[in-house]
Amino acid sequence: MKTRDWIATDLDGTLFSREFAVEGAIPATWKKDAAGDVPSSWVHPATYRLMRALGECFDLVPVTARDLDSYSRVKIEGLTFRGAVLANGAIIIDPDGNIDESWNDVMGGVLESVAPELQTVCRQVAEQSRGLARARLVASGTEHAAYLVAKADEAWWGTPEGVHLLQTLEVSTCRAALLKNELQVLPPGVSKSIGLAAYQQRYGMGNPPLMGLGDMPTDMEFMRECSFLGIPSGSRLEQSFV
Repeated sequence: MKTRDWIATDLDGTLFSREFAVEGAIPATWKKDAAGDVPSSWVHPATYRLMRALGECFDLVPVTARDLDSYSRVKIEGLTFRGAVLANGAIIIDPDGNIDESWNDVMGGVLESVAPELQTVCRQVAEQSRGLARARLVASGTEHAAYLVAKADEAWWGTPEGVHLLQTLEVSTCRAALLKNELQVLPPGVSKSIGLAAYQQRYGMGNPPLMGLGDMPTDMEFMRECSFLGIPSGSRLEQSFV
């Protein structure tokens, strides 16, 4: 059972990014090449100092779009996460690092009904973009996909082809959002805020996070449930307030 207050934090673009590879930055995510494991994104030194200090007093709980596989590549020396909300809320990891199978049971029923729609949109993106938008179905803790993500150059989404694709997406029950260079198509019942609420009731003793950290306007969906907000300077979320 959790005994400390907790902080809910987005990961990509908030805690770490390829763009944060400045002097003194700390490796955050890893990929394999011929030389072995090499870093692929970094924590800015100022962010690292802040999170180290917060981690001394509070539990740090990621709330992220990453699935189990991509989350397993997050390793930040000196930072320990306790629990997690993954795949935009479709997967919950308990404070001991175990997958919450009862949440998988809940999500199984949610995701089964929209599986055909996600598959249709995945084919549509691949065909209409002629491979320029790389679409894939993100794994959940069930046999059905948690959501769809399609990545392309950020500028491509503003071309006539990209705009046409966004305007003609074959979604009926799902919702679509463009986040920088990637399109996300999420089923109803899948969101960071829903996953956060479930985590809060199951492992947070019903207490909301003291702070929510995020860099995108869509992160406000879960950050509103927190007592305080942490927003990186220069982020899309900060710019949305200007």
